[in-house]
Amino acid sequence: MLDLKFIRENKKEVRQSVKKRGMKVDIDELLELDRKHRQLLQEVEKLKHERNRASKEIGNLRQKGEDASELIGEMKTVSQNIRDLDAEVKDTSKNIHSLSLLVPNIAFQREKCLKIISR
Repeated sequence: MLDLKFIRENKKEVRQSVKKRGMKVDIDELLELDRKHRQLLQEVEKLKHERNRASKEIGNLRQKGEDASELIGEMKTVSQNIRDLDAEVKDTSKNIHSLSLLVPNIAFQREKCLKIISR
């Protein structure tokens, strides 16, 4: 199985390899799922950072004897958003894995190796 970073950086070669082997793998769909997956992960991390910051603030408010119920209510919504996004990340990850398994390895290219060796 090829690494997604390799596929992103070598789209043309991967598409050629798929074509040479007569396979039907939508590389563009795989790359779009990868982009979506990375975006979702960023959103989840941002929300988790916000939740952690708010948790500290809630602790400080309670320690001072102040009301933190409004912030707690907001964080319940944030926590639900995190759970929803985590489920979406999981589904996207499964789809990426399934598609990645269909991508063939790059065929050996003798010409490229000879160029590298002759340097």
